[in-house]
Parts: sequence; C-alpha cells; structure tokens
Amino acid sequence: MIDRPRTWISGSGYASPAGAAATNRWSPATHPAAPVPGCSDAPGATHSLHSIVYHDAQVSWADAFRLTGLKVSLGVNNVFGTNPPLCFTCSLNGYDAGTYDLPGAFWNARATYKF
Repeated sequence: MIDRPRTWISGSGYASPAGAAATNRWSPATHPAAPVPGCSDAPGATHSLHSIVYHDAQVSWADAFRLTGLKVSLGVNNVFGTNPPLCFTCSLNGYDAGTYDLPGAFWNARATYKF
C-alpha cells in the first residue's frame, strides 16, 4: 500500500474589484510496499517516486463589464507545466494518478453572476 498524503501551502491577495491568488501544492514522495518483478534493475529493489511542487495562479475581476454581481476569473493549475515522475510500476500512463496531477498545465475560466 502507498501512503498518499497531500499538503497544500497557499497564499492569496485580494483587492477590490480585481483579485489574484497564488497557490503552491506539494505532493510527497511515495514508496511502493513491494517490488514489481521486471520493473527494477537490481534484485529486490523498489521504485521510489520523488516529491513535487505544483504552482497555481488565478486572477478575478468583480463587477466585470460594469455588471454588478458578475465575477470573471481566469486560472491555471501547474503554471510551469511540471510533469510527474515516471512510474514503471503504475498501470496508468506511467505516472501515479492518485498522488500526482495530470502532466502539463490546466487552464480554466469561470463566470459567476449573483443576483
């Protein structure tokens, strides 16, 4: 069994009507409980995955386009496109999806309207 705790370290700053937030997320190293045959060069060795830090950012604009109650936000997870470590013992595309994010950056946009 693999222990998969996650720790989030975040900080943000908001100013009206615009806002911004930045977050750093850390995924710790993982160590499989048992070696998988054929996935290691040394007999009895296990495959260890290193820790990784992801950087996220979001900007928002309240009362956008002079519409009271409209908030528009743009964000990106994994700003620098950091890829997870290769996992030779994982069955999903060569990375541990339970511990690490998808490879590459993920962009998002959101519009909310409160009335």
